[in-house]
Amino acid sequence: MANVLDQMIAELLETNGGEETPVIAALRAKRNELGDEVTEEQAKSAALAVLMEFMPTDSEGEGAETSSSGGDDITLTAKDVACMEDTKAMVVEYLHDEEWRYSTNSPRKDIFIFDFGCTMKGVNLRIKVYVEGDPNVCRIVAYLPITADGIYAYPLCKLMAKENYSKRFGSFKYDERDGEVCYEYSVLTENGLKKDDFERYLNACIGSAVGGYATIRRYCVGRFKKAEVDDILEKINELVNDINE
Repeated sequence: MANVLDQMIAELLETNGGEETPVIAALRAKRNELGDEVTEEQAKSAALAVLMEFMPTDSEGEGAETSSSGGDDITLTAKDVACMEDTKAMVVEYLHDEEWRYSTNSPRKDIFIFDFGCTMKGVNLRIKVYVEGDPNVCRIVAYLPITADGIYAYPLCKLMAKENYSKRFGSFKYDERDGEVCYEYSVLTENGLKKDDFERYLNACIGSAVGGYATIRRYCVGRFKKAEVDDILEKINELVNDINE
């Protein structure tokens, strides 16, 4: 009787044009080891274990970051480690189900990062999912395809404060060091994070980032409407006058 291992092997063979890759061979070996009496839950757990073994390393895939050797003094409890592994396995399963290509990075033992691209309504986003161990948190960050000019930091931050006021989940953030603008949402994972919930959070984060992109992009490069220019100049003059008094 076919199970998730058989389905995964068939899908990967089709994707790879019938080529027997190492991960397919490992899945097939696990399928033969478990036999026909394996339950669907056992097959699913076995498939995830194999995928985790073949998860891309820090140097594989596009956009992978360089790992650092720091963080040796970080101590995680067995519960923290187990929580991280459960969350990582859930994200791997989700990305596999959605057939998204991704790279990974682990700069410290308390942080594991998934990195992949996403396009929605013509906006190309870079998505990073941070699985953290202390505290147990999953952070979803959608980076906008724009770098803010530092000279417009004041009006940009003022706009983002206005945009964030109505947001019930997550917020826009601006990194003054490199001009990156992103939308970020974080959720505690100490009691587990289900795949369906993760998908909702991810879609909400992507949707919010895309929804605010057009306006934020104008502010990043100084393309203001006349009324906006007048308001900015008025506020700046008030600030200058106050400082000089």
